[in-house]
Amino acid sequence: AEAVLTQAVQKMNGSVSQPHIDSGTQFKFKAPNFINFKSQQLQDILAFVQSVVFTVPDSGNIQMPPELAKQTISIGNSTYQMGIGGLHSTEQSVHYIANEDFILVDRDVTSYYPTIILNQGLAPAHLGEAFTNTYRQILDRRIKAKQSGDKVTGDVLKIVVNGSFGKFGSRYSKLYAPDLMIRTTITGQLSLLMLIERLEHEGISVVSANTDGVLIRCPKQLIDIMESVIWLWEHETNFQTEETHYRAVYFRDVNSYLAIRTDSSAKRKGVFSTASLSSNPENDVCVDAVTAYLRDGKPIQETILECNDIRRFVSVRRVNNKAVWRGKFLGKAVRWYYAKGIDGFIQDKVNGYKVARTEGAKPLMELPDHFPTDIDFDWYIREAHSLLAGVGIATQESADA
Repeated sequence: AEAVLTQAVQKMNGSVSQPHIDSGTQFKFKAPNFINFKSQQLQDILAFVQSVVFTVPDSGNIQMPPELAKQTISIGNSTYQMGIGGLHSTEQSVHYIANEDFILVDRDVTSYYPTIILNQGLAPAHLGEAFTNTYRQILDRRIKAKQSGDKVTGDVLKIVVNGSFGKFGSRYSKLYAPDLMIRTTITGQLSLLMLIERLEHEGISVVSANTDGVLIRCPKQLIDIMESVIWLWEHETNFQTEETHYRAVYFRDVNSYLAIRTDSSAKRKGVFSTASLSSNPENDVCVDAVTAYLRDGKPIQETILECNDIRRFVSVRRVNNKAVWRGKFLGKAVRWYYAKGIDGFIQDKVNGYKVARTEGAKPLMELPDHFPTDIDFDWYIREAHSLLAGVGIATQESADA
C-alpha cells in the first residue's frame, strides 16, 4: 500500500519526504458538520470526544485515551464501545434467527474509511493533493472491480486502500499522520452511532456493529421505514451501504461469528474462519461440521467422520523461536493434527514452553499420500461442540460427548 501510493505521489511531486512529528504533540478531534444526535446521551458523547486531548507517544503509535476507551454507550438493547480501530458492540454467546416476523439484514458501508478520507479531504500535509488524487483513482478502480465481479483486482486494491489508512498510524511510514488516523476512525464511529440511534428511534433493533457496518433485526412491517432511515443517512453522510440478508447469525463475540445467508452460503469470522490467504488453517473440519449443523441440521459426528481430506484436520501455527517434538526439530511454521495415543505436546525450542493448543498433537510437516489411520475423531467432535456452546447452542450430542 505504501509503495504504491508513494511511488505515484513521487511522480507528481518529484519526491516524498519522511514526515517528522514530535513525541508529545497534542491535538483534538473536530467532528464534521453532518454529525448530529437526537438524544442527550449521544450529544454528551460527541462533546466529550471533541474535548479529549490526543497525544503522540514516544512510539508514535497513537492510542485511544483511557477516558474515551472505557466509555460504554447503550442504545436500545445493545452496548457499544469506541476503540482506536472502530466502533464495536459487546454481544457474547448469542444468536438471532430470521422468521415470519423479522428479517436479519447486514448493512456495510462501501470502503468506509477510504471514503471518509476522501469525503473529508484528509491527506498527509507533506503529500497534499497528489495523495488525494492518487488515492481516489485507486479507490475508484477497487469499487469498479468489485462491482464487475473481478474479485482478484478488487481484493488487491482493498489491501492498498485499507493498508494506507493503517500507515497513518506508523511513525516509520511516509504516510504517517496520526491526527488523520484519529479523524478517520472517530468520524466513522460517530457516523455509525448516528445510524444506530435513528434506527432504534423507529423501533428497529441494531443487534451488532463492528467498524464499518451494522446488523439489523427489523420487523417486517417496518422494512420501508428502515430503508428510508438508511437512505437519508447515506444522503447526509455521502456514504453508500451494501446489503446482505441472513437466515441466522451466531455470535461467540463481535469478532467471532457464523452467519448463514439466505442463499445458504456462510460468512465465517474469527474462530469460525477457515483457511485462506489471510488465515491459517485450524481444525477447519470442526467449522464445517458446525456450519452443516446450524444450516442443515446435520449431526456434528456425521460431518467429521465422513471427511477424508487431511487438510481439513490440520492446524498451522508460527513459532518464532522454532519448535521441536520429541527431540525432533520442526522449524518456525508447524503443522499438526490430533492423533490417538499421543502424549505430550510440541515445544518452543528455546524456552521449552508448550506451543498453544498442541496437547495430543502429531506433527505433519508434509502432507501424506494417504489419509492417516490414527486421527482422534473424538477430539474434533468435542471441539465442534465447544464451538456450538460458544454461540449458546447446546445439543444432545454435546451432552453425550
